[in-house]
Amino acid sequence: MEGYRKACARLLERAERVDDERLFNDIAWMFVIGPDAVADYGPILQKARTAVESSPDESGSNNTLGVALYRAGKYDQAVERLNLAVAKRGGEDTASDWIFLALAHHRLGHAEEAGKWLQKAAAWIDRHAAKLPWPHRLEMELFRAEANAVVKPGNNSPR
Repeated sequence: MEGYRKACARLLERAERVDDERLFNDIAWMFVIGPDAVADYGPILQKARTAVESSPDESGSNNTLGVALYRAGKYDQAVERLNLAVAKRGGEDTASDWIFLALAHHRLGHAEEAGKWLQKAAAWIDRHAAKLPWPHRLEMELFRAEANAVVKPGNNSPR
């Protein structure tokens, strides 16, 4: 994690100079792969919001913004945006949306809702992981491990 955070600090310096909106979603995604990538998610949220504004119907940019909102501690807004991303995908192929819905609901104290989303994501990953490209599979497993560590059966504590 220390190496990831150092890489994000270097990337943030460069990302501030990027003005090509087509790259904003990819840039924002780099900062949400792991927790606590940066101390201030403000610039990341701005890039993610701009990506959504330039392609409002694109589910991926809505997912990135939802995850960035979660990482920034804006759990209600994260749930809203992730639900929108799920809707834009028609409810299909949304394991990362579901994992972060589980995490955000857990942080909001919604244990039952968190468990439902985590179970749905885990089932999807188990069915599809072998078919995913390696980087996507790695992300899904990292996200699932994070969610499993946070959203534990019987753990009703939002922290």
